[in-house]
Amino acid sequence: MAKFDTNALAPTVSPGFSGNPTAPTQSPGDNDTSLATTAFVKAAIDAALASIGANPFVTGDLMGTYSNAARSGWVLLGSPDAGTIGDATSGGTIRANVDCQALFTLLFTVGTDSTMPLQNSAGTVITRASQGNNAATAWGAHCRMSTPLVAGRVMGSAGSGAGLTARTPGSGVGAETETQTTSTLVGHSHVVQGNYVLAETYFGTTSGYAINQPNANTGVTGGGAAMNNMQPSQWSYWFMKL
Repeated sequence: MAKFDTNALAPTVSPGFSGNPTAPTQSPGDNDTSLATTAFVKAAIDAALASIGANPFVTGDLMGTYSNAARSGWVLLGSPDAGTIGDATSGGTIRANVDCQALFTLLFTVGTDSTMPLQNSAGTVITRASQGNNAATAWGAHCRMSTPLVAGRVMGSAGSGAGLTARTPGSGVGAETETQTTSTLVGHSHVVQGNYVLAETYFGTTSGYAINQPNANTGVTGGGAAMNNMQPSQWSYWFMKL
């Protein structure tokens, strides 16, 4: 009977292998204490990526970052503010390329002539109605689409709710400063109390007179300068997926 050194064998409890040990590859979706080979792991990753596509982002997605370096498949918003996109002959100020069509179509659809104006290739503002309210027609006419105004602005969530104003994608409100007017002040008054006594002396005799003066307003004061209306904020760059 051949002899062999059992000390060279791996222990059954917590074995430590070297080289390139192999094991059976389990069926996809296996979820127990079986060993997971590299083939099993790769198949699981490939299946997950296939379920969401090679790119997990979709047209119109936003990405915030502290870097404004160009990113393939994305456009930097606010460069310039309310910049435009379109095809190669549109004159788009942010990007003019065929890969802009999907984003052009999305913004044409969710935006309005006031929130995301449409322009012709000369940069003149036109209406969606002039293009038959059809994104494909506007794209074929080499129009430009304005991107959302985001530079220097706080991002909010579109939608509506009880007691809230309905907000649509691309719309915006607010200002950095606000100058109060009489109509925006809380109702109040400034009163001068008018009752006082005068004393007069004639030939050594002093006489007092009580005078009732109607209440009167004070004079105008204040400079009327605009006041800061900014909430605590921090700024970053925003990219939108083509």
